[in-house]
Amino acid sequence: MLPTTEESVSTLGDWLKLNRKMNNVSQKELSKASKLSQSLISQIEQGVVHDISIVTLFRLLNYFRADINDVAAFINSSTIEYEELNNV
Repeated sequence: MLPTTEESVSTLGDWLKLNRKMNNVSQKELSKASKLSQSLISQIEQGVVHDISIVTLFRLLNYFRADINDVAAFINSSTIEYEELNNV
């Protein structure tokens, strides 16, 4: 599910946090369901982690049933390059 809001989303962390809030999912719930640590989810949302693995990215995308192309287009500036994502 992609967010439909006027709220600024310029990083993957912004997108993740917004999706969590829109779906009323806590970091703990997302952690359990995606098999990612709550600490990692928090760090992504805060912008502390700048390089995430493809596995991590796809676990998050799968949880929210999001398409990589839609997410990449939704994010204005991120540490993930759009061209790099298309080559996956």
